[in-house]
Order: sequence, then structure tokens, then C-alpha cells
Amino acid sequence: MALHFNDTLRNIILNNMRSYIDGYCYVYSGTRPIGPDYPLADGVLLVQFNISFNGASGGKITLYNAPIASEVVATGTATWFRLIDGSYKMDGDISIEGGGGDAILDNVNLTDGEMVTLKKMDFSVPNPA
Repeated sequence: MALHFNDTLRNIILNNMRSYIDGYCYVYSGTRPIGPDYPLADGVLLVQFNISFNGASGGKITLYNAPIASEVVATGTATWFRLIDGSYKMDGDISIEGGGGDAILDNVNLTDGEMVTLKKMDFSVPNPA
């Protein structure tokens, strides 16, 4: 049986999480590690974003000041990201719109020196249907 939370509790959970993930989003090529405490097995850092999130509403947090542009530092295909704020970390998948990623870029085929835009990165505590 699944748990159901009201919006107040969902928002509390997300606002607490938000305090640990406001920081930096590092976007990489290659294979995502099995967890955020594991080092990169392969891949290259392609771009970095300084990020923060809006306060939770309706059981969801959204990226503050989206879209956010940043300069690409290496050429490659963006496949995953790591959020880091001190020792707190979280990993997720990157895609373009419609690709099912946890974060959405305007382009995943990145070229050193060009600009890329982080369009969306939302997280929620869903209630089962």
C-alpha cells in the first residue's frame, strides 16, 4: 500500500531538500555512477550552473530564475548531472525537452566555448494515483 501526503507535508519535505541542493549543477558526458557518493567512472565535465530553487508549492519545487545560461567548458554529449552543495549531492539524467530527463537543456550536443541553457529542473513528492 502506498503512502499519501497532504501538500503541507510534501512542501515541508521539498523545502528541506531544497536547502541541501541549492548550489552547483555539474553536467557530464559518459555513464552516470551508481550513486552520488561514487566518483566518475568515465566522462568529462561539460558545463556548470549555479542554481537555486523556488519555495515548494503543491508538492513541487522549480528552478529559480530559469532558464539559466552558462558557457560550455568541454565538447561532448551531456548525459547526466550532479548537484553539489558542500557534502550534499544528488545525481540525475539530462535530456532535451521531451526526452524524459530530470533536467532539461536546450541542447545536449555541447561544444567548448558555446553557451547552453538549463531550461528546467523540477522535483516533486508525488502522491500515487
